[in-house]
Amino acid sequence: VLGFVSFFVVMCYHTPYASPWIFPALSFYGLDVFLRFLRYRFKPATLVAVDRTFTQIVIDRCDIGWVAGQHVRLRVLFGTRVFESHPLSICNAPASISNITTSRGQILLGARVVGDWTKALNDMASRIDEESDAERCCDDEKNKGKEVMVMIDGPYGGISFDLGTYEHVLLVAGGAGITFTLGVLDDLVGRIVRLGRAGGEKTTKIEFAWCIKSFGCIQWFASQIEDVANAAAKCPSLELHMKFFVTCLCDPEALPDIPNSEVTMVKPSITKLLDQFVHDASPSGKGGIGVATSGPPSLVDEARNSVAKLSPRVAHLGGIALHTEVFCL
Repeated sequence: VLGFVSFFVVMCYHTPYASPWIFPALSFYGLDVFLRFLRYRFKPATLVAVDRTFTQIVIDRCDIGWVAGQHVRLRVLFGTRVFESHPLSICNAPASISNITTSRGQILLGARVVGDWTKALNDMASRIDEESDAERCCDDEKNKGKEVMVMIDGPYGGISFDLGTYEHVLLVAGGAGITFTLGVLDDLVGRIVRLGRAGGEKTTKIEFAWCIKSFGCIQWFASQIEDVANAAAKCPSLELHMKFFVTCLCDPEALPDIPNSEVTMVKPSITKLLDQFVHDASPSGKGGIGVATSGPPSLVDEARNSVAKLSPRVAHLGGIALHTEVFCL
């Protein structure tokens, strides 16, 4: 912002003909900044460093005005990083729908350490000074994490169709793409289990696949995934199956006990995964197949190509729909 304004001021000194045109432009820009500022919300938040590669951001008192699958632009008010804002996906559904036991009118975000801002965020969450350490109770989860103030802009985006209108749903995530698919999964299972299909949800089978580098990555959202899996296991009309594809044999002891899940030590093929999912779909079903994919460009591109090839073959099942989210720098 300062550089933008400085440029126009210097232009006025550079040529006298610039002044009549500079100030109207600055006025429109100032109006734009003011109107966008009205969208901002200041909220207390807690930073939790799950490990040295991932940070959870829990924003309190923020349970309306958004849905699962959307994202917000987050500005954390700390140090010299107050001028930086970054888009982060919402990882949970609203409290009235969510199956996550720790979700109490909160927004859950996740940031993987991939740059200076996310590293500074993780370092801040990991830092425990003598004062906070004295007040912390090792067994009290309420005291876990670093409390900060954040500025939220949004929400923006969202899934392009309602997954609940499809009989079979496949969710595929790669790495930090879990932040999108987890929120969508929590919302869909919550509408079926907690709300009793009040919106006419047709979904009877969900397959959730997550491609990660090590077993330790599962700990990023282990408790949240367990909560959703346990809720789905109690519903006889819903089948939820989870697959974790681990490409590196690291931290095998970090594998949590998640119902109806399996772990495969192989890099997945989205084409084969989708082919198998379609093959297992009920031949008599006409409810269609909904697919949502989030992750690096290579994974998203493979999903798009696979769905395009399958479209003619799944017409008898009610067709297929695809939504993608690209996660990259």
